[in-house]
Amino acid sequence: MTWKEVDALAEQARMALFVADPPDFSAGLPLLRRAAMEGSSWAICSLGWCFETGHGVEADPVQAVWLYRQAAERGYAPAQCNLAVLMHAGSGCAQDDEEAVRWLKEAARQGYRRALYLLGRFYQFGFGLPQSDKLAYQYYANAAFGGWADAQFSLGVCLERGRGVEKQPEAAFRQYQLAAEQGHIGGGFNLGWCYEMGFGTPKNPEKAVECYRVAAEAGDADGQCNLAWCYDSGTGIARDPQQAVAWYQKAAAQGHPRACYNLAWCCRQGDGIEKNPEETFRLFGKAAEAGYRSAMYELGCCRLNGEGCEKDAKAAMRWFCKAGQLGHARAALRAGAGYASGKGVRRNYAKAEEYVRLALNRTDPKEPLYTEALDLLNILLKAREQPEDPQPPEDAPGESAPEEDAPQAPPPPKKPGVRRAAGAPAEKKPGAKKPAKAAKEPKPAEKKPAKAAKEPKPAEKKPGAQKTGRTPDKKQTAGTKPAKKKK
Repeated sequence: MTWKEVDALAEQARMALFVADPPDFSAGLPLLRRAAMEGSSWAICSLGWCFETGHGVEADPVQAVWLYRQAAERGYAPAQCNLAVLMHAGSGCAQDDEEAVRWLKEAARQGYRRALYLLGRFYQFGFGLPQSDKLAYQYYANAAFGGWADAQFSLGVCLERGRGVEKQPEAAFRQYQLAAEQGHIGGGFNLGWCYEMGFGTPKNPEKAVECYRVAAEAGDADGQCNLAWCYDSGTGIARDPQQAVAWYQKAAAQGHPRACYNLAWCCRQGDGIEKNPEETFRLFGKAAEAGYRSAMYELGCCRLNGEGCEKDAKAAMRWFCKAGQLGHARAALRAGAGYASGKGVRRNYAKAEEYVRLALNRTDPKEPLYTEALDLLNILLKAREQPEDPQPPEDAPGESAPEEDAPQAPPPPKKPGVRRAAGAPAEKKPGAKKPAKAAKEPKPAEKKPAKAAKEPKPAEKKPGAQKTGRTPDKKQTAGTKPAKKKK
């Protein structure tokens, strides 16, 4: 069979398997196998992709690796790239980043854009290569200038955050725009954020809503959450609490922490949905378990006040301490007040002072919370000069919780992390109820007791104006892809 005939056979297989909707496996697979046996590198690689993904055949990563290797050794760049991805994942073969890098470099020498992009990721995260943001930026740029959407998105992140290059807002906006034009969901979402915040372009809330809607309708949880926030706050579109709840629910169903948190506030306030304390408690718990520190604080308030659950001061203190250690100022102050009053834990003025100082370091001196924390600190400093009450015996009910229940003192406060990727969005401002105040400190013998510590007010509801989890690796996992697909 001539090469022209082999190419014609491979084209028939491509039309049957990758163009027809639905795919015609009965006709396409025999054609693909025949073209592979005749030596078509494209057919060998595509057959490997079928075995990798279970496209028309039973998934078999070992067979996929063998087929990719046959095409890779013939110098076929897509096969070299796919083989590298499986080696990195340890799928169908032993995990080997160094060998994966070798194959990626072979493909990159041929100018294969996906290989250039993946080498950028390997440099960014130090997979089989020395970690280097500068080299990651360079590889992303080479792939992006070739039109690879994932690379355009990652290049935009580098330009936005100054990773391996100086910050360039306008250039970042342009790369997000180019990625979005190719249907890249992460690029479209970040483009919406740029329009909403006026980053690299004039503010345009209406266009932000359009971008978020495209991402949301594609099933992206971040897009769903931010679109919900636009409906919730009336940003770029008429306020519609019911639509906000509907989109929060879609994102929350995917486990999106901020969506769970904001939906919990809707359930707490009856905004777009009936009030439901039990659901409020459940959603705060779901977000808290995912590491969302504001939800940890609100969950602590629920536990303390019995909102949707039984009252449990000990559990409330666990969540206040955990959120405080993660930098939530109001939670840190609440933990300090708990240690000062002995509510939920054994009274401990030293720990109380540590948490109050943590709250002070995390609060703007102009905010009322700063004054509250300062007042409590002054009370504690005076109280430490007086003898403390006798501590209860080891098995008394007022004893501190076991090791896992009594959090350790927090580490020294750190400055807030990188904006938007690791930082929290601005606070949403509902009219939330105040939690009950902490119990007053009992009188010590023959001494005037220290004044009872005030309990801080609850935190306010957070918006979706900023993307919480938009990291450069989002939407661009180094997963396997067919030769004709980008993702």
